[in-house]
Amino acid sequence: MSIGVIIKKLRRERDITQDQLAEYLGITSRAVSQWECERTAPDISQLPILANIFNVSADVLLEIDINGKEKRIKEIVDKAVNYYTNYQLEEAVDLLRESLKEYPNSHIIMVNLALVLKILASHNKEKRNDYLLETVTLCEKVLAESTDTIIRNMAIHHLCTAYNFIGENKKALTLANGLPDKYSSKENMLKQILKGTEKYKHIQKEIALDLFYIFEDIANLNFNVFDDGSQAYNLDECIALQYKILDIINILFENNDFGEYNLTLVTIHRNLTFYHIEKKDYESALKHFECAANHAIMFDTIYSNIDESDKEYSSLLFRGMKTTLSKHVSPMNETQELLNIIDNHQLDLLRPFAKYNIIEEKLRNNVKSF
Repeated sequence: MSIGVIIKKLRRERDITQDQLAEYLGITSRAVSQWECERTAPDISQLPILANIFNVSADVLLEIDINGKEKRIKEIVDKAVNYYTNYQLEEAVDLLRESLKEYPNSHIIMVNLALVLKILASHNKEKRNDYLLETVTLCEKVLAESTDTIIRNMAIHHLCTAYNFIGENKKALTLANGLPDKYSSKENMLKQILKGTEKYKHIQKEIALDLFYIFEDIANLNFNVFDDGSQAYNLDECIALQYKILDIINILFENNDFGEYNLTLVTIHRNLTFYHIEKKDYESALKHFECAANHAIMFDTIYSNIDESDKEYSSLLFRGMKTTLSKHVSPMNETQELLNIIDNHQLDLLRPFAKYNIIEEKLRNNVKSF
């Protein structure tokens, strides 16, 4: 329909005469008649006034299909999410970049593109700076234009990371300090608001997610350096910290149904492999490298097998909760990550041992193609 036909339809629906509409607009009734006969069209400056008179958005007057547009954008974002949660990061970037040409002001497309670029930056040294600068540009545009709190917080999160990597630490700190603390977070508020089963499941999921971050922080404590150049822990203490995480996981997952925590176990056993190599304890290093390989294969099996997606934890704390709590995002699977360590000759000191060759063969035979 032309804008004149839409005006006529809206005018009649609201029982407004041509004379009344003309009076509201400060024009002649003949002008309104000309619009409705499609001989002329209203000036663009009159659109906001017409929208207010009919109590509709200007998009309705221009017959822009907002619902159709939002549906299309959702389909794009869903497809992009499917790409990057299945390790197809380049495909996700291409889709989102092309979609921005069609919807240049879509902030949800922007923040999703920023997320994928940020992930790519962490795995591609050659293009890292380019990816990060594009992330910054996208997120700064979102913060300048969007009023949606959720989208703005997503942009801030990606922007903090990007700023930090490109040396804009002060900007990152300013943004981070402006975010709400844990007490004021959505997750904490929902604990107080939700009731019954919904509350139980929410708290259960929050405990599971918090554990991921806690284990990651403990595992990485030894990589932090104090201002005087010293480290918080010596080699033996670093090893002891990793074992503490293993102890906690084994207590919480008494049935050994580790689910997504296989990923945490890959990290811990990989760390212990390197620590024991440093101590020249090659027997222990091989033991932990074999554990890392087994957990990597288990983790990749979960995410490459649709049938695994409905499995639930059986442990007391997490029973009934899906083992695929949140999709791990990486440009490669965990088995391939371990093979990269091998191919980069980081474990050559273990190569003379027969067990090492058995582990490597097992990884190569089980590496998943995503």
